[in-house]
Amino acid sequence: MTCGRDASAQGPLNVRRLGLEHVQYQQRNTTVRRRLILLVVLTASLFVPAVAQAHVLITEPQHALTTSGCITMGFWYQSYSGGPRTVKVAVYYKGHRKAYRQIRATTRGRDYVLACPGYPNAGNWYTRVTGAGWSETFRTRVRVDGD
Repeated sequence: MTCGRDASAQGPLNVRRLGLEHVQYQQRNTTVRRRLILLVVLTASLFVPAVAQAHVLITEPQHALTTSGCITMGFWYQSYSGGPRTVKVAVYYKGHRKAYRQIRATTRGRDYVLACPGYPNAGNWYTRVTGAGWSETFRTRVRVDGD
């Protein structure tokens, strides 16, 4: 006795039999998703900066000044981060080193006068800061005073 149902539909009504083609499609789709996720993770890792060893914070020198001004930089040591606090600073003009200082950064922070170009030394001055495992170069454009 079937009670109003067909004898062939005795199992659950929502069961769907999947063919071999559908299973292979799902496996390919899963493989493609995994490869896409891996590609996204690898690409993102290229743009995420490495853990910085920023134990000494610096204030960049001025980008532009006149010949009556001086190139200055500020240095501050993060005492809670540990690590070295010594940085080396060199100032270059036309490829020649005009000033050099080895600075031990303090926990209170301090500004240092590195070089005063003076007349007639207008042009591009470069400040190279080197710490433990890092270095950075900054350009300062110096122009002649209008006085």
